[in-house]
Amino acid sequence: MTKFAKSIQKFIKNPPENLGKPAFTSNSLKIMEKRSFLKDEKGKFLEGPKEMFWRVAAAVAIEDQKYVGKKKTAKKATGPEVQAEEFYTLLAENKFLPGARVLYEAGNYIDGTGQLASCFVLPVEDGLDSIFETMKEAAIVTLSINTEIN
Repeated sequence: MTKFAKSIQKFIKNPPENLGKPAFTSNSLKIMEKRSFLKDEKGKFLEGPKEMFWRVAAAVAIEDQKYVGKKKTAKKATGPEVQAEEFYTLLAENKFLPGARVLYEAGNYIDGTGQLASCFVLPVEDGLDSIFETMKEAAIVTLSINTEIN
């Protein structure tokens, strides 16, 4: 489970009231209920579409703060609140939608692993040392995300 500081959990769990309502088809909503919404141990939904999009937007904005301003970019540094609201708007207006893993894992304070990537590419050279080193790295990645190697 991913651990978040209490201040970050509060930010993630409390979307601003002024956020627009996301629009979905009934089929989209059913898929999100099955795959993306956080649930308690009894299967009760802890969030709806608005809360899920805010959770994802807030978690990504918090991580983005670690990189904004450190590199020469056209993007000016703003607080995570502004970035989260901008990202939320993109999600709610269906202008951008990340993959299912990101929708479930980003900001998941219930049972998330914190891993947002679905695919890992590891280098391997022709030689036993390199092959076994890559196998070791694959095992470490697998342990960190509770998945299987394909």
